[in-house]
Amino acid sequence: MMDTKTFLEAFHQNNKINFRALRAGQKPLNLNGYYNQTMKDKLKQLNEQGYNIYFTVNSGGTKKEQINKINAFFIDCDCGRDNNGNYFDLNTVKEYKEKVLQRVQEFGLAPSFIVDTRNGYHVYWLVNNANVEEFQEVQNKLIHYFNSDERVYTPERIMRVPNYFWTKTGYNKYMCKIIQANNVRYDIQDIINALPGLPEENGEKRVHNNRYNYNNIYYCVRKNPLEDINYNILAIKNLDVKMMRKFVNTNIESYRGFLADYKTKVYNTLVYQSAKNLYIAQNRNEVYKIIDSIDLADFLGIENPNSFKCIIHDDHNPSANIYKTDDGTDIYKCFGCGFTGGIIKIVEKIADCSKIDAINFIKSVYNIELIQSQWQKEQIEILETNKDYLLSGKMEIEYPQLWKYVKPRLSKLLAFIDIAIRNVYDEELSYNGMPVFYASLTQLQNVFETNSRDTVNKNINLFCLLHLIQKVQLDCIPKNMLLKAIEWAKKKRFNKIPNHYQMPAYDNKTLEQAELNAKILQDNNFTMKGISREWVIRTFGEEVANKIYPQCKKENAKGTTKASDERTIQIAKIIMQEIDKKGYCTEQQVIEQLKHKYGKTLTQIQLKRSLQQILESYNLKRVRANKELKEQYGIASKGYPFLILRETEE
Repeated sequence: MMDTKTFLEAFHQNNKINFRALRAGQKPLNLNGYYNQTMKDKLKQLNEQGYNIYFTVNSGGTKKEQINKINAFFIDCDCGRDNNGNYFDLNTVKEYKEKVLQRVQEFGLAPSFIVDTRNGYHVYWLVNNANVEEFQEVQNKLIHYFNSDERVYTPERIMRVPNYFWTKTGYNKYMCKIIQANNVRYDIQDIINALPGLPEENGEKRVHNNRYNYNNIYYCVRKNPLEDINYNILAIKNLDVKMMRKFVNTNIESYRGFLADYKTKVYNTLVYQSAKNLYIAQNRNEVYKIIDSIDLADFLGIENPNSFKCIIHDDHNPSANIYKTDDGTDIYKCFGCGFTGGIIKIVEKIADCSKIDAINFIKSVYNIELIQSQWQKEQIEILETNKDYLLSGKMEIEYPQLWKYVKPRLSKLLAFIDIAIRNVYDEELSYNGMPVFYASLTQLQNVFETNSRDTVNKNINLFCLLHLIQKVQLDCIPKNMLLKAIEWAKKKRFNKIPNHYQMPAYDNKTLEQAELNAKILQDNNFTMKGISREWVIRTFGEEVANKIYPQCKKENAKGTTKASDERTIQIAKIIMQEIDKKGYCTEQQVIEQLKHKYGKTLTQIQLKRSLQQILESYNLKRVRANKELKEQYGIASKGYPFLILRETEE
């Protein structure tokens, strides 16, 4: 069967291609380049991380106005989902696919390609001479003829790249494959001649089943509806901004209270309205604040927000309602299908679109505009460059020790950078030229995909040790932010204020130091279980520990407890006794001798925290046993354990 490179070259010849990687809950990643080995490796890595891989079929760019060459007409035949919003089982999808293939065979023109995408087929007809202006009309006719996805009608649409996994649900991955390839390319007139006209062109009653028809229903029947249609939902389904603006309350007075309050609460940043009903945000966080203030019932065209029929599933009895969170955000909740979410998630669900498309739709409907200073733009560019580097694959080559610790946590670090980007305020909220920001525990738990506070803290502390994240010392937090944090901690009755962070530029100076620290971690058999302030003190010194744990820093404090020091002394004593007796010691021997006194787990943890200090203090080294060492010391055990030896030993 045809390989991916040949498939893509059929559309774009030897030109660069616009790829997009999409993953639920993550910012879309756009990549432009040739489909060479470097691009293959990058896309494969993203696919393995749960990203779905797409390409822009037509040429010129990624936006509608940028497309300047039509390479193909295409349809997305999708089986859809059941009433609960779940994908149909493969047997049901198989029956649907058989019907699609039959319909394709009945069509007068053989497709150039058919790609199996788990939930249906992507079908393409390559063309030679199509004009951009003609594309939409022909696409709408194809959609009507095949009853395919009505949203795939604009020239900038993306489609799946074959020979990559379909991973929308995060499990049960499905490999997308080319199941049919015909060496055919058509003139546009051939396709037009093969297609029947749309219903209104043939004098037929219009069927409400695709986007082309939806756009026209509004202009015909909105003022005098012939049937009970929720046109808000219709507009959302099609991401139709012009249509949606007709039905929602865009009166700026309805948001004046929120914006006035928000201006005083969020670090004195400036949020204001213009006379033209334009909502101005200075950073991405403010964009989300404005979006979350929208009246969800008005947005969805729902008269009684306390009880209504769910718009997500086929609801015969009212099972849904809208409620407000403590911060005033409207949340949609259905007790029938279980759907719960805010305005962005609802748009994603109804329109079956990406998060960024949902956000851009809402911004366009309500005229929300992001206005940033030159300093903000520069800082965001630094953070975006950090992300680009992490995804480039170069770190593995240039800083291999560092990469070993970053690779399994790459998606988490990228998500953390996204939080930083959303929190780039003005220059007054910075330290040493870098933005200072705060992330809530809930945000961090989402980043690290865990409910464990301890796991979150250990991962952040590892990134701090590797110079990829910096915690801001208390006396360096901008005054307004610090006062707000103190007020919040007092309200919550917490002993400590939340940590504030900075993201350095991943330049050579920063990454060289990170590489050195990664080497130290590797040499000390680092594990996430053993990381603590005491371990950092014993391994890197108290100055580094105070940076990683800024709120534990005390003037003239020793840094380790008496009990910890006692355990360290006992561990060192056993190690030296064993070395004097046999010439070597293993970590397991230490644990066996002290587990009855301190417990196995505490002994293991203390050993990890203290070992580096003991090695340096007693001129010892830790090496992996090999055949020669096992013979030398008469070690009969299976495997090759780590041995603690005197530094002068070979």
